[in-house]
Amino acid sequence: MWNMQSEMRMIPKFMFIEGNHNSQAPFSVPLSQALKVFQEAKRRLSVEAPYLKGPLFLLDLNRVLLDGTTTLNGQQYFVLKTLQAPPGCDSEGDIRLVPYDEHALDLGNLYELFNGKAETVS
Repeated sequence: MWNMQSEMRMIPKFMFIEGNHNSQAPFSVPLSQALKVFQEAKRRLSVEAPYLKGPLFLLDLNRVLLDGTTTLNGQQYFVLKTLQAPPGCDSEGDIRLVPYDEHALDLGNLYELFNGKAETVS
């Protein structure tokens, strides 16, 4: 789809993912798979690739990017980053780590994760 959009000069910007998955939904995919799909699709695009962001959770208060995975002290994590937060919130640009689970369909309560109740990664 992105290739067709690019040919029509429609530049894709985001790949959104549902923030609260219904694990019984027929189109649910694990977040690890969604991340792989996005990364592969981005690799296949040429000029527009640097501008693409995803997978992205669109929440009431924040836009949270699933920015990849990392390993610290032998433990693998999903890397989350707040791209946009409401005025007056200090969470914009914050990065959080959530333990990696290749079968996870959601990352828990993202609101609580980014409203200051969780530790920021330093």
